[in-house]
Amino acid sequence: MTMIRMISAFLAAAALVWHSSAMASGSPGCEQRKVLARATSPDGAWVATIYNNICSDGAFVTTIDDTVEITRPEEKASPVPSNGTVFGMDDRPFDIEKPLAVTWTGPRGLEVTIPNDAWAGKQASAFADVVISYKYVPDDPIERACLKQWRSLPTEEMVRRSLMPSENIKVFLATCHTEGGPK
Repeated sequence: MTMIRMISAFLAAAALVWHSSAMASGSPGCEQRKVLARATSPDGAWVATIYNNICSDGAFVTTIDDTVEITRPEEKASPVPSNGTVFGMDDRPFDIEKPLAVTWTGPRGLEVTIPNDAWAGKQASAFADVVISYKYVPDDPIERACLKQWRSLPTEEMVRRSLMPSENIKVFLATCHTEGGPK
């Protein structure tokens, strides 16, 4: 009976600690949205902005990503990625500068320059009346296809392979590239 009370007291205390830490950490949102680049369309109707975002779910999860957002010139910056988000990628590794740029090719044409190995969560081809194209740096379609195959593996398989020097991502990409892409 004493053991049951001790376990119950421990679980109650753990729940209280978890609840207080979740409440203390605040509400979901971005604690930092740094503008990396901004470009206005030739006719002044649209603004494309690249942000580096450090966001939280309000409790335990923090993400760092880069987004491209299209807004009207008079719109204020949103505190979180907005409806105008047309591109989003994980910002890994965090401390290395990436080739990110936005360039208007015409009043309704936007070119977004991204790393060839970008792990994109969103990559829209249009927004409102704007057509969006992507320029990869360096441009290697075979590597992109190989990365897509690697990222489609189950998480356990990626982890297992990453721990083996003979099967890690670098070896996988080199082999895949030598074979001319995924089979």
